Amino acid sequence: MQILNLFSIPLLLGAVAGFPVAEPNKNIGTLATFRASDTPSRVENGVEDFDADARPLAWQQSVLNYHNGWRAHHQVGPLAWNNTLAAAALKWASKCQFQLTPNNIYGENIAAGTYTNPDWYAYMWYNGSSKYDYNKPGFSYATGTFTQVVWKDSTQLGCAYVQNCSGGYPNILLCEYSPPGNIIPDSNFATEVLRPVANPPNPSPPPMMSNGL
Repeated sequence: MQILNLFSIPLLLGAVAGFPVAEPNKNIGTLATFRASDTPSRVENGVEDFDADARPLAWQQSVLNYHNGWRAHHQVGPLAWNNTLAAAALKWASKCQFQLTPNNIYGENIAAGTYTNPDWYAYMWYNGSSKYDYNKPGFSYATGTFTQVVWKDSTQLGCAYVQNCSGGYPNILLCEYSPPGNIIPDSNFATEVLRPVANPPNPSPPPMMSNGL
């Protein structure tokens, strides 16, 4: 089975070639996905805040809950939290570089912007569903973040959220998925990315701003 490789596509803040960009709202910076992406953590001003008992922090649990709400709406099973994935996400996100992890063995979604609620960035990944054509299943740069979120065979999730990076997009959410999604050929998408159903309904969009993590 061939795995989609996106490393040849340049990633730049504010000018990401080939990856979905949220428009027209300028506050969202950029979104990207890689087929692929033990300790949950948040970084602020370069200081790591580790959770010693190896459970997701409150904001991580919220991101996980949104993922699982969207997945249920698309008839696939929930993701389980994985601290090894969260540590991998933190290691790369803490560099404050908007680009995908090189030589990554996981599935990966990344988003950067000025909004302060991590859930909103995850929602922007899922929002690519509005452009997905179930009659022509397959990978596209406009829907790759969405298809990774709901990829049926992905079972594990770990995320890191970094604030106060320099530049115009100070906040970065990065999530790793295992097994990775967005696996080509496109015929895989017909069985891995399922149509939404009425019940359970799609979760309501989260707020753009957070009152604190």
